[in-house]
Amino acid sequence: MLKSNKNNKVAIIGGGPSGLMLGLLLQKQGIPFTIFEKGERNINGNRGGSLDIHEESRQLPIKEAGLIETFKSMARFEGEDTKILGPDGTLYFEDDAEGEGGRPEIDRGELCDMILNEINPENIRYHYEFKAIETLDNHKVKVTFNKNGKIMALGGDQAILGQLNGDGSIKVYVTYRMPYKDLDTYKALSPDQLKSRLLQDFKDWDKELLKYISYADDQPLFRRIYKLPIGFKWERQSNVTLLGDAAHVMSPFAGEGVNTALYDAYLLARAFKNHDNLEDVIAAYEDEMYKASEEHAQESQDNLDLMFSDNAAIKMGSIFTDVEQMS
Repeated sequence: MLKSNKNNKVAIIGGGPSGLMLGLLLQKQGIPFTIFEKGERNINGNRGGSLDIHEESRQLPIKEAGLIETFKSMARFEGEDTKILGPDGTLYFEDDAEGEGGRPEIDRGELCDMILNEINPENIRYHYEFKAIETLDNHKVKVTFNKNGKIMALGGDQAILGQLNGDGSIKVYVTYRMPYKDLDTYKALSPDQLKSRLLQDFKDWDKELLKYISYADDQPLFRRIYKLPIGFKWERQSNVTLLGDAAHVMSPFAGEGVNTALYDAYLLARAFKNHDNLEDVIAAYEDEMYKASEEHAQESQDNLDLMFSDNAAIKMGSIFTDVEQMS
């Protein structure tokens, strides 16, 4: 185990699921750390939609942190219910999950709060927006801050995704495959103009599906989907590494982003436990992280390509049906 002393201090930039989980796991090992988060203390309520946490390995960090029973008490197993529809409303797959499945869902904000509640508040600093990082001549690092249940309707280059959140609201994602700059045209519209534009874009879709647009509130969030090249690696540093989206941001279409981020925290904390030299810690962590994240990044890319292909609903429905028949 890495010996704990005043010279071994871990700075975690970003208080998302990965950063929070790493902090909690290091806290349990007695390793000094500080989490620097650019947002407010109470930002978790607006941290995105519902997440499914996979049983295969991504619940490992939750178990390691001693939170598995708390997680199970907060998770929604009924959130595994899934529907896949075509643009005309045709149902190609429907699954009503029964009992406790292997991918219970929890809202992202609740997941963050669950971890945050176990961390010593003195180890988290808010309003620290990351600006730059620099390795000094004495091998120290200088960090600079700017301190201040779901449905998938798939139709070619367009999709409507509906996701039930824990407070009973439905988060709606209207998704396009489009040139990068085209999003700016939509961002320039007023809420009423935007809703009219979206309804026009989807005018040939089933009327029931269009209700996801027409009934939505007037506070849209515009998000581009970013991803790093699959298998991306960086030049290894002796005292700096990356985890979570900073290391392997991927599209959300396999549900692996947060799971991989949590697993990063588990791998890095385990490396701290198993090695007493910082360079060995980073080397061991990065070797395992690269292997795991590349697999999930490829899965995410494959799903993205599938979801925005011709006859996507038919293809996706067939895949889900085959998986259900095999189980």
